[in-house]
Amino acid sequence: MNSTGIVVDKILNIANQYYTQDKSKFILVKESGYDQVYDQITVDVISKELKNQPERIEEWLTFSEDQRTSEGCYFKVENGKNIVAQFSTKNGYEVTENEYPDIATACAMFIKFEIEYSRELAIADDKKKKRK
Repeated sequence: MNSTGIVVDKILNIANQYYTQDKSKFILVKESGYDQVYDQITVDVISKELKNQPERIEEWLTFSEDQRTSEGCYFKVENGKNIVAQFSTKNGYEVTENEYPDIATACAMFIKFEIEYSRELAIADDKKKKRK
């Protein structure tokens, strides 16, 4: 397995590790090495690996259901539809839902959103620390 494959495997395991380790999603994403190869890890790359590890999809569904936030993204399967949505409560409750043809692609979209959001937070955090 190449270095990108190792990072993808670590990323897929984040939802499970979130429950088994005393670490935040933010820390788990940093530890995965995603920030070093983020431009190589596409939704297609994640989706392909999810098809090899379908048990991870259920872990990410559970992770999505357990989130408590006023804005972000969620992933669900409802009435046979694979849905990923972005939402915000800043100006009322605004939701943009997208439906995907298969569950692996929907889950990959959700994962990419979550890990990219954490990467962007890390960049902002690093900039803030450098200004001090």
